[in-house]
Amino acid sequence: RALGLDVSAWQGNISQTTWNNLRIVDNRQFVFIRATRGGTTGEDHRQGGYPANDDTLFNLSQRYDDPYFIQNINRATAAGLFAGSYHFARPDIISTTQNANNIANSGTDEADHFIQMAGAFMRPGYLPPTLDLEAGDGQRSETALAQFALDFSNRIYERMGIRPAIYINGNYASILSNATATQRNQLAQPLGTGPNPAGPAFPQLWS
Repeated sequence: RALGLDVSAWQGNISQTTWNNLRIVDNRQFVFIRATRGGTTGEDHRQGGYPANDDTLFNLSQRYDDPYFIQNINRATAAGLFAGSYHFARPDIISTTQNANNIANSGTDEADHFIQMAGAFMRPGYLPPTLDLEAGDGQRSETALAQFALDFSNRIYERMGIRPAIYINGNYASILSNATATQRNQLAQPLGTGPNPAGPAFPQLWS
């Protein structure tokens, strides 16, 4: 089996030497790297990546750009790892969320944000861009979360000509399985219907 990693700003500044050792010593062959979180508007300073001590502002879509993304993906590929980008979805931001200004996040807007930051790496030579869906349970219905994911994938396909993978745990897999039959058939086509460049919305599942 192939061994991989999932990294973000939580892992801090990863040196080129560390990336090299991850590949050569630890035999890690691939990595998914967080690029973004939230939509194109608004800001979220609470996890770093902005000026020191500027850790209070959050509004609108609570946009966050991972400050180590470009460095990470360049150093990882230089070390010989297969690398891909992922977006942490924020469907938990709805119109009544504090500081949201009555604007709910949308899958389309979040895909646009992801493309702004990671679009250059959504091409041959990189792992598929990925939607990290682990928020929104309790804020949106099962069908609304499914539609959020579909809108995200459809925008990536519209702009980049590829379909993203999806990262979900058992809870969110169960949520999506309770979407409408039409939505389920768009998310992951039924057995016997082979994937093609246009669909399903998420040809690869990262569980």
